[in-house]
Amino acid sequence: MDGLKNNIHWQTTFLHNRWASVWANLGIQNPLLPSLFRAIVSAYTHSGRYYHTLHHLCDLFAVLDPYRHQLEHPLAVDLAVFYHDIIYSTYRKDNEERSAEYAEQQLALLGCSPDLVTLVSELIRATKRHQALHSTNDFYYFLDADLSILAAPSDTYKQYTKDIRQEYNLVPNWLYKQGRAKVLRIFVERQRIYYTNDMQQRFDAMARKNMLDELVMLEAD
Repeated sequence: MDGLKNNIHWQTTFLHNRWASVWANLGIQNPLLPSLFRAIVSAYTHSGRYYHTLHHLCDLFAVLDPYRHQLEHPLAVDLAVFYHDIIYSTYRKDNEERSAEYAEQQLALLGCSPDLVTLVSELIRATKRHQALHSTNDFYYFLDADLSILAAPSDTYKQYTKDIRQEYNLVPNWLYKQGRAKVLRIFVERQRIYYTNDMQQRFDAMARKNMLDELVMLEAD
C-alpha cells in the first residue's frame, strides 16, 4: 500500500508540474487552476479505475514527449491528454463526448481561445473510434500514443487486460468477452494500427501479436 501511495504521489507531482507548465506557456494565470487540477486527480484516482488512471496519463506524456517537436499545437495535445478520460463510465457509450464537453467548459472558464478549446475537444472526441478528425500530426501522434499500450511487453499487456476487465467487473463474462473481441478485431483488421510511420514501425508487430494472443484466450475460455 505504501508503494502505491508513493507511486500516486510521484504521478501527481509529475502531472502537476506538467499542468503548471502548460498554463505558464499559454500565459494564463487563473485562481481556478489548482482546483481544476485537483478535479483531474480525483477523477483519475476514482476507486473504479484500474487502467484509466494517473499512470495512464504519465505513460501518454512519456510516449509523446520524444515527438513533441513534430506537433503543431503541443499545448493542445497536453490538455487533451489531461482531459481525454476525465469522464469514464463502463455503463455508457458517450464517455468521449462527455469528456470533450467537460474540457470545453473548464477551458472556457480559464479564458482559453476558442480555437484551442475546439482543438482539444476534437482531439478527445477522436479517441472514440481512434480515427483522426483532421490530417495533422496533433491527431496522429495523440491517437498513436493512446494505443501504444497495445504494443507493451507481454507481461505489461496482460496486466492491462486484467485492469480493463476490472473496470468492467460488473459485466457478465460472456458479454465482456464478446465486446472485447469485437474491439480487438477492429484494430487487428486495420491495414495500419498506427498513423505515424515511426510508431507503426515500432509498435505494429507487437500490438498485433498481443491482440491475437488475447483473442485466442478469449475464445478458449
